[in-house]
Amino acid sequence: MWPDGLGRASPSVVMDAATGRLACGGWSVSLHSPLDDLPAVFERRDGVVYRDGVQWPCVFATAVHWEQETQFDVGLLYEKAKLVRVSLGIEPPQFRDLPGDAFYESADARYDFHKAWLQGMGLPGSAYARVAWGVVGVGRDKSENVFIYLNAI
Repeated sequence: MWPDGLGRASPSVVMDAATGRLACGGWSVSLHSPLDDLPAVFERRDGVVYRDGVQWPCVFATAVHWEQETQFDVGLLYEKAKLVRVSLGIEPPQFRDLPGDAFYESADARYDFHKAWLQGMGLPGSAYARVAWGVVGVGRDKSENVFIYLNAI
């Protein structure tokens, strides 16, 4: 059952609580996935991140998966060919294409939805939790986009 309580069948998008492996349909990634082994569904682009005022070259990889009218946006951040961050944004129909104020007003509900999804996968539904394979949590950016993140430690 989906964490939103709509009673639909379980999706094929799952996160293994023991390993952090994210599976979407026919492919999967974990914090140990090499850049060269990424499935073809990922679009890659070179970029930079800033840490302590220093630029670090990186590779961003993104993929979109649709399941039962829900969009799953997966973002990967590689530094020195090592995957350091996975993000997962989940957009069910009730949160899609919200106009201006409705989008911002739904931030708490979207945050709760992502927390419930994590809990449904057997992981802590919180802003930050250390687990055996890294760190997992639910985040919000300055634009009120909500996402699940996995970080290597």
